[in-house]
Amino acid sequence: MKSMIKEFKNIYNVMNIHKNKKLYSEITIKDFKDIFYFIKGYEHRFVVASIMLIITSLIVLPIPWLTKIAIDDLVYNNGTDRFFTILIVISGIYLLKLMLSFITKYLFIHLNNRILANLQRSIFKKILKFPLSYFDENPSGYILGRIQETKNLSALFSPSLTNQFIMIGEFFFSLFILWHINWQLTLITIMILPVYFYIIKFSLSGIKIVTKKMLEHNVLLLEKTQEIFSGIRTIKLFASEKKETDKFNNSLTAYVDSNIKQNLLLSVLTELLIFLGSVLSVIMLWQSGIRIIAKTLTIGSYIAFISYSSKLVGAIQSLASFNLTLQSIVVSLKRIKQIMEYVEEDNRGEKKIRLEGNISFNNVDFSYNNSRQIFRNFSFSINSQERIGVFGSNGSGKTTLIKLLLGLYAPQKGQILIDNINLTDIDLSNLREQIGIVSQDIFLFNDSVINNIKYCQPDLIDSEILKIILDLGLNHIFDNMPKKLTSTIGECGCKLSGGQKQIIALLRVFIKKPKFLIIDEGTSNLDVKTEVKIKEIIMNYFKNITTIIITHNSMYDEIIDKKINLDKIQ
Repeated sequence: MKSMIKEFKNIYNVMNIHKNKKLYSEITIKDFKDIFYFIKGYEHRFVVASIMLIITSLIVLPIPWLTKIAIDDLVYNNGTDRFFTILIVISGIYLLKLMLSFITKYLFIHLNNRILANLQRSIFKKILKFPLSYFDENPSGYILGRIQETKNLSALFSPSLTNQFIMIGEFFFSLFILWHINWQLTLITIMILPVYFYIIKFSLSGIKIVTKKMLEHNVLLLEKTQEIFSGIRTIKLFASEKKETDKFNNSLTAYVDSNIKQNLLLSVLTELLIFLGSVLSVIMLWQSGIRIIAKTLTIGSYIAFISYSSKLVGAIQSLASFNLTLQSIVVSLKRIKQIMEYVEEDNRGEKKIRLEGNISFNNVDFSYNNSRQIFRNFSFSINSQERIGVFGSNGSGKTTLIKLLLGLYAPQKGQILIDNINLTDIDLSNLREQIGIVSQDIFLFNDSVINNIKYCQPDLIDSEILKIILDLGLNHIFDNMPKKLTSTIGECGCKLSGGQKQIIALLRVFIKKPKFLIIDEGTSNLDVKTEVKIKEIIMNYFKNITTIIITHNSMYDEIIDKKINLDKIQ
């Protein structure tokens, strides 16, 4: 009991602290128009489904009035013939509503799923075009949560939105009929409606804040969960299960607490509205009873009045409940708006080149997010078909050099020239297609060995891949695997050794036939025998292309034409 009272006090404080606080960045009509762009191709179905919904809702509106006529005729005029005729008509209306409702729900279910799929597809495609810095700043679990938040927009493409316009129509229609039945009772009903409005308005001030927090905690929980599972090997190696469980529990508790607060507020609002509806029913029964005794109101009119007044109150409750749904929509719409407005990776230019491999860095300055300066006034050059060895201590900028060359980041100052063309003028996709990279940081998909090898050349048949592996003398690398090249390697290649991962990366590059090769510590996990073999492959198969080798192994010195020591340049 004490915890429940404390919870309600917390909710009350939230509602008052944020009473006059601006909760969201401004969401405009244009933002909703942007979302409705995804209805494109389904406009006619959406219109048909909405019209069907309107018809389904409107055909039942006369039923309370028909009920009034039937009861009054039966009670006061003993009109049994007319009574049974009206019963048949009402039954027919309900049967027609059943069929129309089924068709309408089918149309909206189909539309809702298709449109949300289009939205998620578009957001996913957009995110893949973001610069690498976006993924540095936002964990993958957080990004996944943002994609999943599109589900909160489902109400925009479901009967819920159309129902609000129907409810407005029903409100005024019911008000007209109520006034026609008895204007005094209608005035009493209207006097109670502002109380409904105030309760809803007061409740929403807290629900907005709690909903925003709940959605944020949900995304953070997803982020933490994904991070834990991605790092499960490290967690087990350091016996950190309890530590990570505590972190998960903290994220889960924050989400659960905000979810409880939201549901409590919704429950309070719902119960208050139900209680108010009950009070209204008692008042109507009292006032109607007086008029029925005085014969100024018939029993049929009373039943019709109750039915139409419930529609009047129901319209307000429906609009209020949709307003609650709207809070989630607005928060999610804000997130989606941020994604849609995020600047995509600048592909710099439109020039497509046939890469020769002449590289020049001219007075380049670079730092990550304006933090420690990695390069200052940095210059160097590589001639076509040269093999360059890049050395330096950790943090000297070896990998950063490659990222700049690939256009993953842009320098704050200076120029990078590829074959005497400014990198800003070159189509980066075209450039990257011609560059092969064997990196220490290798990402592999949870697929077979052979599918990972031919990731960049999926049209190659398996026999061709096998022949390449045999020709290179690397077939022994995967001999100890149960199904050899068809073995599934697990998430991120967890079933492979570090050396096997690097061989897959090398084979990927080999079948790509690049015009420029980069080896970034890509042979550090290989045994001496295999590394010697890789050196031979580089000498024999990549001898006519520009090559950058980042390594600490002096074994490659004999095949390197020129060395660049980043420690001495800085």
